[in-house]
Amino acid sequence: MRFIEEVVVDEFLPTVRSMLAEDLRERGFTQLEVADALGISQSAVSKYAHG
Repeated sequence: MRFIEEVVVDEFLPTVRSMLAEDLRERGFTQLEVADALGISQSAVSKYAHG
């Protein structure tokens, strides 16, 4: 059995980050600006954007 925190970190946060990254990109932010806003790397934003 997993702790709820593990589920949140493994499943929920990546989904939310992906949705936020997509929304910010649609609003004209660069990948670097999105990365800075979300506290993740630019390469992670690129990964979210391209599946």
